[in-house]
Amino acid sequence: MKEQKLDWFLVKSLSRDSKYAVEKEQVIKLIRAIVEIGSERRRPGAANACASGAVPLSSAVMRSVIAVAESADDPFRPICLQTLTEICEPSLRHISRRS
Repeated sequence: MKEQKLDWFLVKSLSRDSKYAVEKEQVIKLIRAIVEIGSERRRPGAANACASGAVPLSSAVMRSVIAVAESADDPFRPICLQTLTEICEPSLRHISRRS
């Protein structure tokens, strides 16, 4: 994703107000698709497997998703919380297997 320079557009769209709900919804769908594709590539035996625990999102995009999840009045708060949970879940499984 870093090669495509989408970070700025994703962050900008997530920071918009409720007038741009459709744009914000599409950005969240794109982020969730990127996370899903990245997690599929990390599965054991998958071609081009990424490093364990790596999320294919920049820290700026992650911070933007967290900011939406922290905003109590944002209508996209629940889906951002679910997205963050899905990002953290594989890491937690990996940690629990090592313990």
